[in-house]
Amino acid sequence: MLCRGLTLIVPLLMMLSLALGEENPVTNGGFEELDSQGFPLHWAAVGGPPTSEIGVSTDAHTGEYSLRLQRVKEVPSEETGLNRVFEPFSGKQGTMLSELKGAISFWYKAVSGDKDTKLTFFVIPMSSKPLEDTGLPRQAYVVPQSHIGDGKWHRGVVTYNFSNKPEVKWVMLAPRIIGGKGDWLIDDVEYLEKAGAVPVIKKLYLEETKGSEGEECLLKAELQNMGDEVGDLTVTLSLPPYLHTPDPLTKELKSVGIKEFPREVTWKVQGVRDKEDSIKIFAKSQIGWEAESELKFAPSLYAELKLRQFILAPGQNSAVSLTITNKGTAFAKDISTRIALPDTLQLLDTSEKKLDSLAPQSTYVLSWQIKALKESKREEVKLELLTTEGKQVFSGDVLIGAPF
Repeated sequence: MLCRGLTLIVPLLMMLSLALGEENPVTNGGFEELDSQGFPLHWAAVGGPPTSEIGVSTDAHTGEYSLRLQRVKEVPSEETGLNRVFEPFSGKQGTMLSELKGAISFWYKAVSGDKDTKLTFFVIPMSSKPLEDTGLPRQAYVVPQSHIGDGKWHRGVVTYNFSNKPEVKWVMLAPRIIGGKGDWLIDDVEYLEKAGAVPVIKKLYLEETKGSEGEECLLKAELQNMGDEVGDLTVTLSLPPYLHTPDPLTKELKSVGIKEFPREVTWKVQGVRDKEDSIKIFAKSQIGWEAESELKFAPSLYAELKLRQFILAPGQNSAVSLTITNKGTAFAKDISTRIALPDTLQLLDTSEKKLDSLAPQSTYVLSWQIKALKESKREEVKLELLTTEGKQVFSGDVLIGAPF
């Protein structure tokens, strides 16, 4: 029902909040007030059994309770989430917010999630009907993958501004578990008049240094300020102990404008990447909002079997080759290959061949000499590629015809 998003993260401090003594417009944002069925007042479940289990948990950031969203079954047509209480087509506000500009702060613990699961907190512009029919995009916070399963409470924030959009009457707060199964705790949801500068890491990737693939690369990060004030940001690189950089680990971005074009930060990273691992960066504003991104690196092999000729005559020699490409971001190690031939073909080579390692973005070709022995119908040549990731089998057909 009520997808799009920005990826933000976590501060550990008090923000530019409401004036002292003012009531939080997000009533029951701590989920402490329950109805007779034990469900938080002013909130409404989106989804239910058998796909979802939605209710309170005693694992709370503060107080006795937090809100727990559990998606226990993947059903694409079913949603798992939470709304503020409202009645469509009633013309009434319900418990939606009338504040059309500001930010929503909340604490969360991402207990678990599948690889394709997205834990997303939406702020949705709503019309006076009320419906989500303004045509304006949602604003959103997406929980970083590195937070899922880490057992920690984190703080997220979504900034929004619909104050100059007459079609927007209220805003809906709508956390959702999208895609696969997941388990998400949310607590202490609060409205802020201002959030200040909020860093978002839009992209994190590496470019291999030509001639030194797998041993040196340029790490690039693109950052934006998705908050509501211009501010300075710092970005810090975290590397595994066997990697290093000649550049400063922490870099500063001065006076980053609100939603201006992403700024780029780069580091030269040196050291042999010969195992599955990751690089992390952490961004922080002066006020204290933080963002985090993780770049995982690993080998990724692709192979293609090639036959020099598809039609052979008895007694004719030919070759079979396997072209192996590492499209990953780390060395592939201990690569083994093995050829299997029918009785009508003779191997003039060793059946097993090995490759100690293959650098990322590199290609290597292994070949075998074969000889056709006697005329036959279509025959199958098989090649096995074995790595620490498993086995792949490739095949090709050869026809041995009458002598030319």
